Parts: sequence; C-alpha cells; structure tokens
Amino acid sequence: MRGIDSHPTGLAAQRLWLARVVAWALLLGAWMALGALGRQHLGSFAGGQGPVALWLLSIGGLLTLAGRRRWSAASLRRVLLLAGASSAAVLLAPHPAAAEVWVASATWAVLVVAASFTVRALRGAQSHAPPSPIGPAIAGAALAWAWVGDLDALRGNTAPLAIDLLSAALLLAALLPSRCGVKGACRAGLFDCSLPLLAPAHWRHPAEWPLAAAALGMLPMMASLPVMADWCGALRWPAALGTALHLGAMLVPAACLRVTVPPRRPAVAVGLVLALGGAALPAAGLSGLMAASLLHGVAWSLAWSAMLRRSAGAIPKGRAQAPAVAAALTAAAVLALGLAIDRYGPGALVGVHALLAVFGALGCLRAWQTFPVALSRV
Repeated sequence: MRGIDSHPTGLAAQRLWLARVVAWALLLGAWMALGALGRQHLGSFAGGQGPVALWLLSIGGLLTLAGRRRWSAASLRRVLLLAGASSAAVLLAPHPAAAEVWVASATWAVLVVAASFTVRALRGAQSHAPPSPIGPAIAGAALAWAWVGDLDALRGNTAPLAIDLLSAALLLAALLPSRCGVKGACRAGLFDCSLPLLAPAHWRHPAEWPLAAAALGMLPMMASLPVMADWCGALRWPAALGTALHLGAMLVPAACLRVTVPPRRPAVAVGLVLALGGAALPAAGLSGLMAASLLHGVAWSLAWSAMLRRSAGAIPKGRAQAPAVAAALTAAAVLALGLAIDRYGPGALVGVHALLAVFGALGCLRAWQTFPVALSRV
C-alpha cells in the first residue's frame, strides 16, 4: 500500500491531524475495551485489569525494542497491517474467551506503538512546527467513544470493534508517505505525551507534585471505567454518558486553555483542582467519587496542557524515560488497583483519589511558596 503522495506538502498537516485522531482513538479505546473484556472474561484476576496491565507492559517493552532501530515507511506499514489484522481476527471470534482477550491485549499494544511511530514520522515530515495535538485528541476521544463508549454493548459483540481496528490500521498505513522514517523512541514515551507512566524522576521536586499526581490521575480514571459503567446504574446514568463525561473532563479543559491566558505556575492551578476533587469525596453515595474522578480528569487535562506548552510535545532535555521499567511499574499499579477495587469496591478508588488530592495540595503549597522566586527570575 502506498501513501498519499500526490501533494506531499499540501497534505502534510492533514495527514498528521488524521494520524493523531486515530492514534488517540486506539489509545483511549484500549483502556476501555480491554478493561471491559477483562472484567467479562477474567474478572476473577485483579478485577479484570490483567489485559490492561499486559497491554501497558507490552507497550513499554515494544518502545524499548523498537527504539533501537530505524523504521522505514514500508516497515511501519507492514507492522500496522499485521497488528490490525491480528487484532481483528482475534476479536472476530464468535465468542471471544480469556485466551483471545490476552492475545488482543498484545496485538493492540503493537498497534498503538506503531501508531505512535506513524505520528512521529508525520511530525518529522512537517515543513514547520506541528500544531497542538489537543484538537485531534478530542476528535480521537469522540471516535473511541463511538467505538466502545457503550461498554455493555461491547461485552456482547466485539465484531464491530474488530472492523474498527482493522480500518484504523489501514488508514494509518495509507497516511504514511512513501519516503519517511523514524529512529529512536520518543522521549515522551508515546505520541503527544499521551500515556502517563510511573517514573520516580517526576516526584523529585515537591513543587512539581501536582503535575505528577495529575498525570497519574489518568490511571484510576481510565482503569475504573468498566466498573464505573456498572456503578452508573446506581446513579441512574447510562454507562455511555459516564464514559463521555470522563473523556470530556480529560480533554476539553486543555482546549479551553488555548483561548485563555495560561497560569504562570500551572502546578498551583492543578494542585487546587486536585484538592477540590478530594474535598468532593465525602459526598453521599457514589456522587462524591464521580465528582472527584471528573475533577481529577480536569487536573490531568491542565497538567497535560502545561506539559505540551513547556516541552512542545517532548520531555525536556535530559535523560529519557526507561519505557520498559516505567511501563512495568504502571502495569503493577493497575493490577494493584484492580485487586483493591475487587476487594473493597468504590472505597478503593476513594482512597486513591484522596491520596492524589493530598499530594496535589502539598505540592500546591510548595509551588505557591516558590511562586515569587519564579516571578523574580522572569
């Protein structure tokens, strides 16, 4: 399959925009779909979070291995098509069982990493600085919601998702220009700083704790979406509405910041939102947990936007993350969260969000203390 090369300069921005949309849909869709399928077929193992943990672990290993070589457009196309076809074949099984879910986790990881390399290749083909990824991220979230927003329907029929994954792989393969390549792993891990990984280096400075805590807020929020779909019944909310609210909280605030004046110290604003989420937890029933989860989604959005402004889509200069180690830590955290939810129910998530709020508040105080010093250096 050849790329769309008739007008390489004129279509470069459009190719990148579409590739980002598909990559974000694959990333967010994996969180939701693998969690829902794991809960259905492997609920007795870490609350069904095993497939998500394997997916994260596979991403880290693949980033480490793939970053050691140069990938041409032809190589990326082959990987995309193979991963898309493999994922579709597994999910097209009449009645996918536990084994198929494990295989789908691994092949979906290959697809996400290949999508990330595709985005990087298209970024390198731009004649000027690439635009912000916030718009494509919102469109990708909407696409992921269209694929798997109704988690109850997904558990009954995975054939439409199989077709979606194959179509995504075909589109990414077609978007790649014939002459392009990418070498080395992205310093931010995946495309557009999109995947938070547990890295001790992010916690060295207390003034940065709000940003680090907000980044990790994506883990309990996305990992709990399948079980939240069950809990939404107690709130008389459709499961698809709960999913849409969480995705919107994660991405819409970042878009709003593009038309407002950004804070001079984003850690202060992020810490305040995290603390506000913690303050909402004591509300009766599941309402407080839902409010805290949404507010911490907003905090993630603000932190992500700050990271994009600070580093233009890459980690600041210095040593890159070790993807395999960070992904292993993240996978272990997801498994621990699944075990805790399985044993303690909503109380486990209350504890996690409370902990994030505490670190956010402490970091906010430290960031506020250093705020006059930062201003004096401007």
